[in-house]
Amino acid sequence: MTPAGRCRVPNYGIYVLAVRLFGGPKMRTEVLISRKVRRRYYYSVPDAGAKVGLGRSESYEAVKAGRIPFERAGRLLLVPRAVWDRRVKRLLQGDDA
Repeated sequence: MTPAGRCRVPNYGIYVLAVRLFGGPKMRTEVLISRKVRRRYYYSVPDAGAKVGLGRSESYEAVKAGRIPFERAGRLLLVPRAVWDRRVKRLLQGDDA
């Protein structure tokens, strides 16, 4: 752990940030993902929704309802490309997912 509280996972662009809450003894850990890794392995929620014809607000509603899978990285909601592409492919083939 570096003095700043960040620990870098080598070659993956993923950082683990330990945050002390309001100066108290409790710590919260957040995962920070580099922009390069996010672009390669994840869609943003609006981009994922656009692949199936949803607008921005409809996409976020679908995430809230559980119809679009997501992972949280800090405040960001990220849609894993591999999972979403498989689900869209099944939908386009006519199978109910």
